[in-house]
Amino acid sequence: MAKSFLYNQIKQDIIHKIDADIYKNGDKLPSEAQLVEEYGVSRNTASRVLNDLVEEGYARRRQGKGTFVYNQKIDNRLQGIQSFTDMFERNNKNPSTKVLAYEVVDEPPARVRENLHLGEGEKAIRLYRVRYADDTPAVLNETFRSFSRFEGQMECDPATVFSYGYLKKLKNIYPVHSEEVLEIALLGPEEAVLLEQKVGAPAFLVKSVTSDNTGQPLEVVKSLYRADLFQFSVVLDQEDPGQ
Repeated sequence: MAKSFLYNQIKQDIIHKIDADIYKNGDKLPSEAQLVEEYGVSRNTASRVLNDLVEEGYARRRQGKGTFVYNQKIDNRLQGIQSFTDMFERNNKNPSTKVLAYEVVDEPPARVRENLHLGEGEKAIRLYRVRYADDTPAVLNETFRSFSRFEGQMECDPATVFSYGYLKKLKNIYPVHSEEVLEIALLGPEEAVLLEQKVGAPAFLVKSVTSDNTGQPLEVVKSLYRADLFQFSVVLDQEDPGQ
């Protein structure tokens, strides 16, 4: 227990120094030998600390040179409805997509049926894809839409017809309201492979239901964001309590 506690102290101390800009982005972190000397721990403990900092997105290794601060997470602002493309481009990342499945689902999950207002026997369109940021798999995304509303899109490129811009241009439909729930999840075997992570690695799980300008539900979405690549930020305002 004491060793585990000391390990966490060292790790949090380094993270604090990164957050406080004591270790700035691009700075070289202490080596295993330096951590051993500074904190009086074993080589294994020092190695574990550096490994975790890399896995959690605080640092990157350079072959033969050491471990360097890399604290440039993609900022996903929970403020207004935005597309993945907009989010990546705002963070100076080049977006791309790999479609894993594009299909008609005869029996959609209960959550999908309820939120898309599907009747008995109604089908849904499922798009399952990996979203890349600068060629790095960053988000695993599953989107459902009503088949009866959008069945004509099945012959089109899903990467195009599922974009908000194309939908507005084609049908003058665009999202106006979205309710999202953010949770912490651990990646399963398939998810870990697709996102190039270890099984059990942490991820942000976002579930959303979006409605459009016609007053109808547009889509039900579930997305897994790599925790080592993303941070979520929220802007909060306080009204004058005297008014």
